[in-house]
Amino acid sequence: MPEKRSFTYFLLGNVPPVRVARDASGLVRSAEAPDPDTGELVYRHTLLSRLDTSPEVEELTELQFEEACAAIRAKRTEASR
Repeated sequence: MPEKRSFTYFLLGNVPPVRVARDASGLVRSAEAPDPDTGELVYRHTLLSRLDTSPEVEELTELQFEEACAAIRAKRTEASR
């Protein structure tokens, strides 16, 4: 049976938005952020320590996270024209 996961979303200073996956017990399992070149979500586990220590962390809703990702993809598309 697949493991049940939940997500929390963050904005971390000047880096792309971050999605953190947690398992059913609440333990952090992964972090993903949009790739600056493709706009697709990629694993960025190195951001986890910054989420714990940075004063610039802002929690986002899922909708805010999706909108921030869409804005990154739109900028990339516009720049490639």
